[in-house]
Amino acid sequence: MRSKRAWALIAAVALIAAACGGSDDPSDPAASGTTAPSSTDATTATTGPTTTAPIPSGGSSIEGLHIDEIVFGAEGHVQISNNGDADLSLDGLWLCQFPTYFELSGTLEVDDVILIPASEIGGLSSAGGEAAIYTSRDFDSSTAIVDYVGWGTGGGRGEVASQAGIWPEGATVSAPDDFIELGGAPGDPESWG
Repeated sequence: MRSKRAWALIAAVALIAAACGGSDDPSDPAASGTTAPSSTDATTATTGPTTTAPIPSGGSSIEGLHIDEIVFGAEGHVQISNNGDADLSLDGLWLCQFPTYFELSGTLEVDDVILIPASEIGGLSSAGGEAAIYTSRDFDSSTAIVDYVGWGTGGGRGEVASQAGIWPEGATVSAPDDFIELGGAPGDPESWG
């Protein structure tokens, strides 16, 4: 029930379909672009290479806040959880899947989750993509990115996450057709399955 209330808060203030990595200037054409939602292929997804790079010790830089599930397809979603010791304000945070972003808001209570529909962030295809949480609209900043996961062919912000020390350079998660879920340490691609 709490996740439905959190979703209602988020949906009420969402800014949809602007260019991730674009300018903060609303008159910038790149900031107002949209990306059509992608659909899931019925075939097995193409996946990126697994990593032998050292796993960053950081994971999310906001204690307890994690992207912990991606469900693919038109009816899919990104699940964000709070497994910390305190309620977290989502005000000022952004969920990005290059090239779209979604403004988060409200409070995420301890042990609660929110679901951001695939349609809000340009679709979720198992063939490749990413989800990242930022503290500002500076999507090229390694100090603004706080959590990240890339799958299949990846996305445009893996390098930023690597520079931030929250994701190994060049790594992606192998993605089946239906979903991936965090089952271990954030920042470790092999914790996703």
